[in-house]
Amino acid sequence: MCTPQDIIGDQYEHTLERLNITNEMWYQKLGEFGGKTSNMSEWIDSLEKLSDMEEQPEQEVKSQVPEVESQLPEVESQVSEVESPVSEVEQEDNTPTVDIDSTADTVASNEKPKRNSSAWIFFTKDSQVRAKIKEQIPDIKPKGYLKELSKIWKSIEPSHYKNIKDCIKDLKKKGYCVSIWIEDICNKNKINITKEKVYLYRIKVSDLGFKKTTTLEKIYKKFKKKGFLCVSPDIALRARFFYNEQKTGEWLRFATPMKSMIDSDNVPHLPKLGKALKKYFIETYWSYPKAIFHPHNDFIVMKK
Repeated sequence: MCTPQDIIGDQYEHTLERLNITNEMWYQKLGEFGGKTSNMSEWIDSLEKLSDMEEQPEQEVKSQVPEVESQLPEVESQVSEVESPVSEVEQEDNTPTVDIDSTADTVASNEKPKRNSSAWIFFTKDSQVRAKIKEQIPDIKPKGYLKELSKIWKSIEPSHYKNIKDCIKDLKKKGYCVSIWIEDICNKNKINITKEKVYLYRIKVSDLGFKKTTTLEKIYKKFKKKGFLCVSPDIALRARFFYNEQKTGEWLRFATPMKSMIDSDNVPHLPKLGKALKKYFIETYWSYPKAIFHPHNDFIVMKK
């Protein structure tokens, strides 16, 4: 799988924003090129040249336009070469099926409520969730329950897996694309299995008060200040089973402890879930303290 990070590097989000490339545009172009890394690199290079030209004097721009335009036919011919096989792939439905009966983990039904949404949230959410909220906020009012319940992204049941490798095998068996980095990390590190039910929250970086790009270190400190906890790596991996409604082009990161997922090169990672080319992925992103994130980025966390 060719991700922006693979082609552009650690600062890929800055580059995509500067070139006005959305996630949807990236994976649409990736599909046109049949997933070829070389073609994606050439595409980025051509956009970089056009971007540089906008900042140069008019005479320099005119002198470089023919060079850039001369590259376009080659790129277009490469697109036509892969359009046919790509169209055949798109006709196949590769959406993985999750055999709920074969796993102890369960996910709430997506059936739309027949009553108003606030009542549906209150009466269909797990009573254990309400008990947890009452424990955290003893004097909470009924409207407060609705507010807190609506924030919960997913609830994950206690794991039935004996170890993380069994979970990886099950993910691959059910058709999910597991990154080689995930497998390497799970082989290198002792990842404990969570034996209790947990409640996950989806928090946007801007909701923490950040209006500009900031570091992972500062984001984690703000999470802690607001009462949130990092997610165990095994919870992040098992969450893949229950996020089949994910939109194409989205990558959702999990705030796992910084040093809990170290690869064989001693590089720290955090897991992220994505969807592209009608497939569901479990990839990683570097979790260096100084790694840069944007206000629109989302993280999954737990709560005390």
